[in-house]
Amino acid sequence: QHIYRSTDYGVTWSVSSGDIITNATSMIMSSDGNRQTITGTNGVYFSDTSGNNWTTSVDMTNITMNCITSSATSEHQSIGTDASGVFMSSDYGKTWKVSNSVSSYWVDIAMSSTGQHTYVISSNSAKTSGSIKKTILENALVYSLSGGGNANTVSVQNVVGNGESGPT
Repeated sequence: QHIYRSTDYGVTWSVSSGDIITNATSMIMSSDGNRQTITGTNGVYFSDTSGNNWTTSVDMTNITMNCITSSATSEHQSIGTDASGVFMSSDYGKTWKVSNSVSSYWVDIAMSSTGQHTYVISSNSAKTSGSIKKTILENALVYSLSGGGNANTVSVQNVVGNGESGPT
């Protein structure tokens, strides 16, 4: 497993000079490309050198991290976990603290460009078995047209990841 980078809009790729073994699961990057944070099964890593050097931020080996997001500058970052809360950083991913969120399975997370607004999607904490989580996520889409104030749910059936219809 490697960290690859492109500096020409994805035309060519090379292994990052600061490549590390992280068992990476997710990655975010600042809008200027100078800062990155990686979540992996071995912890959280950050770089403020365009990926040339990586530093271990925090050891979250026993926490399942599902998603990560950041503000445009990456100063503010959030990680959604599996029943361990939402972790927040306000120093470019160097240190983390658990927010006062409820314990849930946090499946996706989004943040405004300034970091002021963060939205997370969760499944019911009582429904955390792998098969139930998968069923909930594959068969429902929750969206808001009012800044998150009013949520709507749409049933999604027989959709495969590439948009093709699946078996009924």
